[in-house]
Order: sequence, then C-alpha cells, then structure tokens
Amino acid sequence: MTAETPPGGALIVFAREPVPGQVKTRLIPALGAAGTTRLYRHLLDIALRAAGATPAASRRLWCAGAPPAGGHCARLAHQHGLTWRHQPAGDLGARMAAALTATLAESDRAVLIGSDCPDYSPDYLTAAWTNLMLTWIDRLPLFLFVVIALTLGLAPFVPEPHLWEKLKLLAAGNLIRPIDLFDLLLHGLPWVLLLVKLGRLAGRRRA
Repeated sequence: MTAETPPGGALIVFAREPVPGQVKTRLIPALGAAGTTRLYRHLLDIALRAAGATPAASRRLWCAGAPPAGGHCARLAHQHGLTWRHQPAGDLGARMAAALTATLAESDRAVLIGSDCPDYSPDYLTAAWTNLMLTWIDRLPLFLFVVIALTLGLAPFVPEPHLWEKLKLLAAGNLIRPIDLFDLLLHGLPWVLLLVKLGRLAGRRRA
C-alpha cells in the first residue's frame, strides 16, 4: 500500500462504455440498441450513486469499451466522485484480476461490483463494506474470543470485575469520570467482539 490511497480500502465499479450495440446485447431484440443503451445508462447511474455514498477511502470506475477516455463513463465518474480507469484487454476474469491487483497494490482491501444491478443502494454497499472490514474476526478461532472475554473481560476477579462495577455506575447515571469510561470500554470490548463472532458464525450457518 502506498501513500496515494489511505487505509480504508477501495470500491471498484466494473462497467462498459454505454455504446449502442455493445451493452445488454441480449436485450436488443426486445428493446432495440438505443433502448438497451438507455437502460444500461440508468443502471450505471444507480451503481455510481450508491458507490459514491459508501465509506470507502477510494472509489474507482473501471470502464471497458470505446471511447477509452472522455466518454459517458468518465463524465459519470467525475460527477459521482470516482476515479476513472480503463479496463485492460482480456476476458472478464482477467480484467477483474488486473483491477484488483492494481488496487490492492495501493490499498489494504477492495470490493468489486458490477454496474447493472437495480437493487444497489448506499445501505447495500455499506453493509458489504462493513462485512469486509470484519473478516479479520472470521479468521480468528472462537476459543480466542472466549478466553479474552473470560480474562480481560472479567478482570479483576476480586473484589468484583471492573465491567460489572462500571455497568452499575452506568445504570445509576454515575459513569462520569474518564477513567471509568475507559474501564468500561476496555473490559466491555472483549464481550462485544465475542458477540460479533458468535453472530457471524450463526449467520454463516443459516446461509
């Protein structure tokens, strides 16, 4: 990662220049070349509006097809605060790999989306982004979270855990001193992380 992109990751939108006859070609018999182009432009606008509202540190529109610069994609990227890039040659898998490789050389993580989903929204992409940010929790074993919660989360054991003491202060409206707030955060965070770990495990089982 270089100084060009701050920590926080990048969001990549993959698209094609909306040239008649080159986008949504399977719909041309029903809508005509002009109709499919209008549809694709609308879908691309939805994707870029959602991308522009996500918390990614860097947002990039990688566009394929002519014209390579100065076309509709470049104007939309500028309008929605994205950096415009031209996709290299190759099949879709090779182009996605190239975009991810280039982006991850400058950023610590990346999300890549297509541009023709009408359900994109800022909430939808933010949820995906948040999920990516929590993947480090998935990589750590459950027992580690349990051990930390039962040790740091309950320390000191006598005369009573600081967490329990601070929760009583909170309930009484007396949690005021900075040291008490720090103690609540220090001893409460292990339990929060354990609950997040358990929730993500349960979600994966349901999926």
